[in-house]
Order: sequence, then C-alpha cells, then structure tokens
Amino acid sequence: MFSNKIIDTDVFLEMPISTQLLYFHLCMRADDDGFVANPKKIMKITGCGTDDIKILFAKRYLLPFETGVCVIKHWLIHNQIRKDRHNETTYLTEKNTLGINDFGAYTEKEKNGCQNGNQMATQVRLGKVSKGKVSIDKESKDKYKEFENKLLLMWQSLCDSFPKISNITVISQTRRSHIKQRFEEKVMVDRMDEIFKFISESEFLTNGSTGGKHDNWRISFDWLIGNDNNYLKVLEGKYKGEPKVRVFR
Repeated sequence: MFSNKIIDTDVFLEMPISTQLLYFHLCMRADDDGFVANPKKIMKITGCGTDDIKILFAKRYLLPFETGVCVIKHWLIHNQIRKDRHNETTYLTEKNTLGINDFGAYTEKEKNGCQNGNQMATQVRLGKVSKGKVSIDKESKDKYKEFENKLLLMWQSLCDSFPKISNITVISQTRRSHIKQRFEEKVMVDRMDEIFKFISESEFLTNGSTGGKHDNWRISFDWLIGNDNNYLKVLEGKYKGEPKVRVFR
C-alpha cells in the first residue's frame, strides 16, 4: 500500500523518476515492518544509480543503518498490517533504535530514548540537522572545506553577468548552513561539475530573457544552494537551453 499523503507531495514528485521508481521497488520488497536488507541488489535489478538512493537518504524517505539495512521512514503511514498477519522483522537491533514521531513515521532515538538522527550510518549522513543548522562530524571537516571552496570558486568563475559573492572569504551563517546541507546530501558533492555545466548551457538561468514574468531574471548563489529542489531541477534538465558562447572565464 502507498499513502497519497507521501507520494502526492511536491517534494516526492519533483524527485527524478528513477528515484521514485527505486522508492516504490524498495517498498514492495520491504518486510512487514518496512525494513529492506538488500537495497544494493534492488538498485541493480531496477537499473537505478547511487544518486537515487542518496536522494532518498538525503530527503529521509529512507533511514539507513551501519549494517547496510535500511527502513522505509513512512512505512507505518503506508501500511497497517493486522496483528494476526504481521511477521515481525528479524532486524530487531535496528528497530529498537527507532521511535515513532507525531505523524506516525519512524524516527531515530538517542540512547536515552529521545528522538534523534545520530544512530544512522555516517557514510550517508555526515552530520545532523537541527533548527536549520547543520553540524559536520570531525572526520568530515576537511572534505567539507574542500567542497565549500570548490563551490564558491566555481560560482565566481561563471560569466560576468552573474551576481557575484562580494567576499568569498567571509560567508554568512545562513549561506554556510545551506552549503553544509548540500554537502550532507552528497548529490551536489558528486555532481557539481555537471550542475555548473547545465547552468552554463541554460539560456534561462544565465540570461532570463523569456519575455514573460521572469524576463531578465538570473540565477543567484542563494537560489542554487538555499533550496534542496533547485539544484536537483538543474540536474534533471528542467532549465536546459542552447549553450551560450564563452560562459566561463
């Protein structure tokens, strides 16, 4: 079963079709408590890529464990199985780290029993989000700094018509929080070159000359990093256009 409360949202429907496909296949193969033991095998069967499962982790449609098992976060919203037909999961250790939030979805617990996100695999969730702020684990600081520097330099290298960051050595707290969120999601980390290539080739993003309500609008740095859907739309080809001459300096 699938609940329209989850799959009819803009956030879900704006994900790539391959990501949505992977989600449905994972749900179909989950046990009665929503746990999936072999997500990599299912990815291979469906032909979906690593970016697809990273998006599901980043948007928290899936919750991963260090054992390689994952759970469908909204399983209890999708499915209510009668007790006489329910076969409890064999992944009780993982299940015991979870609680149920006010919306009826799985969420992580701290050791004292409170809900938290720290129980999940560090290879997918490199930090934690709290009230709009992201903290990066110590071992990831160097990789984060490398990502931040590359992101800022690539933005500054775009064509002269783009609004530049006035001082890339001094980044506001709000921007840094957004950059850290993009780093945590991993997709921009792995596909930054592709994202900027698509931006450079988009007439709309670089010029905005549409003759309509968006006439002369241009992409900004905050537009790119401040919303987890905007850079995904760029990757999905929503803003494709004829390549411009001399985009990068």
